[in-house]
Amino acid sequence: MRPLASLNFSSGRLPPVGRRRPTGPRRTEPSRRVLPPAPSRRPGRRLQGGPTRPPVLLRHAPRLVLWEPNSGTEIPLPCLCPVVQVFLSGDPLESTHWMAVATKHRWPAAHILFFWRPGDAAWSGPAKVPCAKLHSVEFHAGNIYCIDGMFNVSIYDLKLGTASPPVLLRCFGMCPNQASESWPIRKYWKDSVRAVHVVACRGELLLVLLFHGRRPSLMEVYRPAWTPAEWPFRVGERVTDLGGYALFLGCGDAVALCAKEYPAIKGNCVYYRVHNLPKYRKHWAMVYDLGTGDVDDIPYPEVHKQENGCWPYSWFCPRRPFLKKQLA
Repeated sequence: MRPLASLNFSSGRLPPVGRRRPTGPRRTEPSRRVLPPAPSRRPGRRLQGGPTRPPVLLRHAPRLVLWEPNSGTEIPLPCLCPVVQVFLSGDPLESTHWMAVATKHRWPAAHILFFWRPGDAAWSGPAKVPCAKLHSVEFHAGNIYCIDGMFNVSIYDLKLGTASPPVLLRCFGMCPNQASESWPIRKYWKDSVRAVHVVACRGELLLVLLFHGRRPSLMEVYRPAWTPAEWPFRVGERVTDLGGYALFLGCGDAVALCAKEYPAIKGNCVYYRVHNLPKYRKHWAMVYDLGTGDVDDIPYPEVHKQENGCWPYSWFCPRRPFLKKQLA
C-alpha cells in the first residue's frame, strides 16, 4: 500500500488546448484540486491539470511539466500531444525508480498508452492494445493495472529499475460469465454495473464495483485472484471489512488510507468521487459505508452551483510537513 501523504507528484488529466475554463474564485477545499482562473489565450500559456496526488501537471506551449507546488520543483517531460491523462508510479522526489504513464487520444474514441522514465529522450510506446478512457489505474508490485470505461483490463509489467520497456502481461474484458460465481451479478452485469475500480489496500489488490440503484448494494468490494493460474478472471471473495482503512476512488484515483492515521476520515468506507453523471448534477463525491450500506453525500459548494462549466476533481493529500506548516 502506498500512503498518499508521501506522494507529492501524481497523475493529471489535461483539457484540450484552446478550451477555456470558467473564471471565478479559487477552490480551497482540501479534498480536491485547486485550479486558477483561465489565463488569456496566448502562445506559451500554462494549463494546470489536476492531480490524483499533488503535483500539478503543466502544459506550456510544446512543454509538458510536472510541478510540485510546495517546493516549486519542476520536472520536464517530453512533449506528447494530445495528452489526456498522466499517471505516476511513485513520488519523483523520493523514489529512484519511477515511471510516468500517459494516455493519448486516437480517433475516434480510443486511447493509447505511452511510457516514460526519467532520463529518456522520448516516450516509449505505444502500448500494444488501445483502450477507452481510463476510469481506474493502480500501481502494485511493479505492475500497472488499468480499467477503462468499457470494463477492459490491461496489466503491464513496468520493468521498474531496468532499461527494458514495459511488457503487456494480460488484457481482457470483463464479461458476465467471468465476473462472478453469483448468477444475479452475471445476469445483470451489463445493466447494473456503472463503474469498476482497482485499488491496493493492506498489500492486496482489491476490485470495487459501483452499481446502479436497482441493486441492494451501491458498491461491493472483492478480492480477485490476479495470478494467471486463476484465469478466466472472477471477482473472487467479497470483502466487507477493510480493517480500519478507507478507500478513495475516482476517475483515475485509487488510494487506501488508515483511519487511525487520519482521524477526519471514517474507516471501512469508500469515498467515491462521482463521474459520468449528467451535467446538471455536477460531478461530486459521496461516502459509502460498507458495513451499514449508508450513503452520505458531500455537498457541492453553493458558490459554484451556478457555473456553466465543469471543474475536474481529484482526491489528494499534501505532504505532512506542508500540513504542519499550514497549522502552525
